[in-house]
Order: sequence, then C-alpha cells, then structure tokens
Amino acid sequence: MGRYRIPDPCLDPLQLIQLEWSFRQWGRLTNRYEVRLERHRILIVFLLIRYTGAALHEVLSLNLITDLVDSAVFFRNPDIPGYSARNVLLAGHIAQEIQTALENPDLRELLTDLRSLNPSVVRHKFSERAEACGFPKELSCPEMIRWARVMELLRKDTPQREIEHLLGCSLPDLSWDRRSPTVAATRQTAQSSSAWELAGTTTERNCFFGNIVEVHHDTLQAQINLLTDAGHPISAMVTNDSAERLGLRPGRMVTAEVKAHSVNLQGRNPYATSSVDNCFSGEIVGITRGRVSLECIVHIGGGTNVHSLHSAHYAATLGLKVGKTVWVAFNSFAVLLHAN
Repeated sequence: MGRYRIPDPCLDPLQLIQLEWSFRQWGRLTNRYEVRLERHRILIVFLLIRYTGAALHEVLSLNLITDLVDSAVFFRNPDIPGYSARNVLLAGHIAQEIQTALENPDLRELLTDLRSLNPSVVRHKFSERAEACGFPKELSCPEMIRWARVMELLRKDTPQREIEHLLGCSLPDLSWDRRSPTVAATRQTAQSSSAWELAGTTTERNCFFGNIVEVHHDTLQAQINLLTDAGHPISAMVTNDSAERLGLRPGRMVTAEVKAHSVNLQGRNPYATSSVDNCFSGEIVGITRGRVSLECIVHIGGGTNVHSLHSAHYAATLGLKVGKTVWVAFNSFAVLLHAN
C-alpha cells in the first residue's frame, strides 16, 4: 500500500456542499436527454470520489452493477481480476441515489461503462463546476476532493487506520495537534462554520443540509421529507405556496433550519407517545449554564450536533449533564427550509 502525499489546503465542508449542489444543478440545466444522462454520469463519478475518497482511476474502473452491493462499493485490484482490494460503505441515501439511477436503462448502460469516460474530460468538468462556485479550479481536481474527504473524516475523529482503508494507501501521522497546521486550521473552521456540526455556545440555530426524498401536498400545506448528508430523516411542514415558490421537489437539495428554542429534550423516546415529527437519540456533549436558562449540545451521530435552549428549572428537573443519553425532538412546523 503506497503512501499518500499531503496536498495543500483544500475545500472545506461548506464548499464541498456548494460544489455538490453545483453539480446537481448543472445536471438538470439542459433539455437534451442525452446530455442530461452524460451529466448525471459525471455527477455520480463526483459523488463516488466525494464520499469514498477513491482515486479517479479507481472510480472509472467500477462496474456499478457488480461493484455496488447494498451500500458497499467494492474496488477491484486491476492486477488480479475478480479480486476486491477493499470495500467502502456509502451513506445510505447516496447508495440509494445510485441504485435509483441504475433503474433507468439508458443511464444503467452508461454507469456500467465508466471506463469509456475520458479522465481529462472529467477533470475539466470538475474545474468548470469549481469556477461556477467561485472556487480556484485547482482545489476541485479529484485528488483534492479526496483530500477534502480525508479532512472531513479527521474532523469527525475517524481513526486514521479507517481513513487509510478508505483511501487504499497509508498516511503520515495526522493527529489533531499543532504540528499539522492544515489539520488544525480545518478543525478550527469546522468548529466555527460547519453546516453539519454547529460548535460554540451562542448559536441561535441548527442547520441540516440534505436531499428531498418525498413531497406530500394537501389543501393548504405540504409535508417535505428530506434525508441529511449524515443520514438523518427530517420532516418539515410548509405552505403549498412556499413549496411552489422554492421549487421543492424530490431530488432538490435544501437546508433545514431549526431554532434552538424549538428543540425539546426528553429522557425517553417521545415519538410513540406524542405528535412530534422529528426525533433523534443522542449524547449530551456540552452544556452552558446561565442564571435562568441553559444551552445544551447533543451529538446525534454522523458528525451532527443539535443545540437546544431550556429554562434552568427544566434542565434540573430532567437531570441534564454531559454524557447523558437523551432524545432530541422538534415539530415539523418548527423547521424552516432554504432552497438556496
């Protein structure tokens, strides 16, 4: 297993979100069916690099009919036919998106022949999308997307041996310390501005970035069900007018925002005994106490923290403390959606 060379600083998590959004919008902005299929194939190549950390040549060697099993992608050793060098688990919604694409016969044919893609064309399209976002194009090459994935995983305290398995190569020591300025800077950025992990003690909102999977309309309201990048299902209720104005439809990427004072904490799962729509189990990782109020930070998995505000009396009654397992709950009417 070769050694991975540390490149220069890369795209941060928020920029990766923007880049993915740019790819998705670009894939839809054409009326020509054949062009839309080709752009969809490029999008899937990007998603595979983005979420597996694989090299471009590894992705282009895949046959997604045989090499994608449930949520696992099997990367083969080109020197030993049929031999799997390693497998990488995709986030459930990304794996499902690719499986859905394979159900289209025309797209299925393209996705089983990724070898026909010219690597230079792929790199050019990556650069175009970066420039469309206002990013330096050199930060969006496949190698830099791989490095951005490494930084994401390090931010989530993923063990280095797991990252090396994903990349298929060894890494120098990337411990969270001051000896690694790039890692330290990324950690600082993640703590201050990540859309998935809102750190700090004075945040007023929680933001979740995800993909709309279902839209249900009735006379006045529309229920929007989305799946976040970390795999958390979130339900939001908006007016039909808002859903139409924002263009909310399955496949659209949106940001769901929940004010901290709208988040409730429970000692037991309230889903079966109340009308709450969104409920997640997590561990309290931070508490800031005031005279009459308390802010609580709950880690619900997938690198996602949820902030909630409560009265000091309620917190004392519930016995909130760091390390305690609680249930995070908020109603769908408390979720504000942003389509841009």
